Amino acid sequence: MSLNNFYNDFNSNTQQQPQQQGGFPTQFGNNQFNQYASTAKNLFTAFGPQLIPDNIIPTGNFAEKWIFNSYVRSFFDIDNMYILRKMKLILFPFLQRGEWEVKVNEYASSSQEQNFISPKDNPHSPDLYLPLMGLITFVLVSCLSVGIGDNFQPEIIQRNTSYCLFITFIEIYLYKFLFFLVGIKNIGILNMLSHLSYRFLSLTCILICNLSFGGWFTFILMVYLLTTSVFFIFKTLKRYIQTMSDSFGEVNFQELSQKNILYLMSIIQLAVSYLLLKITNAY
Repeated sequence: MSLNNFYNDFNSNTQQQPQQQGGFPTQFGNNQFNQYASTAKNLFTAFGPQLIPDNIIPTGNFAEKWIFNSYVRSFFDIDNMYILRKMKLILFPFLQRGEWEVKVNEYASSSQEQNFISPKDNPHSPDLYLPLMGLITFVLVSCLSVGIGDNFQPEIIQRNTSYCLFITFIEIYLYKFLFFLVGIKNIGILNMLSHLSYRFLSLTCILICNLSFGGWFTFILMVYLLTTSVFFIFKTLKRYIQTMSDSFGEVNFQELSQKNILYLMSIIQLAVSYLLLKITNAY
């Protein structure tokens, strides 16, 4: 449907609305709204193509081409069995033996999108369903924790969500910069977003335990879950380091630098997770 047809249909439907209850006519309100809508339509028709370049919003279906493409959809291709296996991997990573490898290349480049394995076929593949649900649950439980103390206000939901998203994206670009310093450039933004956002599941468990029990039990659980979160991110990001050896079979300096960066990132993960608990006033 073109833009002109959309506005014509909208205006015709608006003019056909009945009068409001109580006998007050709506003719004046409709005429005034139609005048504003007509003016906005004319302005957008005249200046819209000049303000929005074709390379930003193509003439085709924008959502299908840039948002709901096959690569992004693959991050949500999960099932119940995958959720159980992934939660076990996040909460009990010490039980997983060996290296956490994916079956195919998962790097976020357009030439390799067709090789991205579905998460439901490999629990080590990143997904965005669990991080999204974890973030939403963490924000709601944190607001519940604040509300129990009679300090809840509606804007707390927006504030906590903004804090979580802002800190997460700052951390993503910090990690990308650190990886760039040691020559690792094969990690996509969506992959990093997935890997780092799994911590919201652990943080939600901490908040629920704090609401239910509190005291030393919550403290012990917090220490355990933060430790597992650090171990999880270390083992996950380690897959991007390629083993490189010199002619004598010894690991070279670049690989040592990459492993040191992983240790630094693990410490950052621990600090950021604790910061999210404090900055939301939930713990």
